[in-house]
Amino acid sequence: MVKKVYKLKFKKGTFFHFGENFMSRTKYFFPSDSFVSALINNYVNYLGDKQEKLIDSINSISSVFFGIDLGEESIYFLPSSKIIKYNDDIVEENRKIPKKIKFISKGVLELWNKEGKEGMNKVNLDFIDNYKFLILKEEMSLLKNKVRNFDDKIISDVLEQKVKLNYDEDNDLFSIKSFSFNTKLDVFFYFLVDLEDVNTFEKSLEILIYAGGLGGRISSGKGLLDSYESFKLDFENEGDYYFLLGSYVPNDEEIKKNVFENSKYNLSSRKGFVYGFDVKRKDCFVVEEGSVFNNEVKGDVVDLTPEGFGNFEIKRFCKPFFIKIRGDLNG
Repeated sequence: MVKKVYKLKFKKGTFFHFGENFMSRTKYFFPSDSFVSALINNYVNYLGDKQEKLIDSINSISSVFFGIDLGEESIYFLPSSKIIKYNDDIVEENRKIPKKIKFISKGVLELWNKEGKEGMNKVNLDFIDNYKFLILKEEMSLLKNKVRNFDDKIISDVLEQKVKLNYDEDNDLFSIKSFSFNTKLDVFFYFLVDLEDVNTFEKSLEILIYAGGLGGRISSGKGLLDSYESFKLDFENEGDYYFLLGSYVPNDEEIKKNVFENSKYNLSSRKGFVYGFDVKRKDCFVVEEGSVFNNEVKGDVVDLTPEGFGNFEIKRFCKPFFIKIRGDLNG
């Protein structure tokens, strides 16, 4: 087993669309199950190898998050979690602040694991973009020293109006939401992965970069990547609980053990069509990134093959990478 971090680079100004069941919505990270599905599609189409070879090369994987390169230092963003509690000086200013926080930096997570609620105060923390992103004060200082006239904006959304032509009926109007990063910033994507077979996995990643892309609307120029690099990034695993960084579906044994008891989690649905076919795959629910479990979880590879579809099996990889976190699941 080899645990690595992969950084994905792209040109400034590139737009991305990470679908959320509706084209008019987008996430700001690429869920791990969708990411592996994209790897599988390109790997099978271009090499002709069986998808099981790639699936077996991965033990667990995180979703694809983003970070900011500041030279010798970088800010790595992670999903926020309900288990993190904030000091009274933050909550008393506005009780809605904790709900507004969507992403925290790796530095904030490490501060929480060391000092708990006492350390989560205005002296140590700073916010970006109306409380959406939470970073350390020292990270904000590095950011402002690196970027002149930083305008408190990391991500900008764009909503495009499109027309679907129906030759026998009235045309349909629809919207596509995508986003790009502030071009003043050196932004990258990254993910964490525990690998069984590095060579097979990296071959699939190279194909995704040079023949595909990240997310949806690739054919219209969105999601294009330039290169990747891998390295070791230490996440301090301090705490009693398991903080999920990828999509999770419990396996049969975990369901029997009632793994959801005393856990904090959110669910989201997965709907859609078989890649390359006008056939709906089976729907499923996954546990989202940022969920916290009382016990270590493994997850499963879910079969979403539609009834009567005999071309190939539709697999969804839902074995999440996790790190440890402190806190109180009953709080």
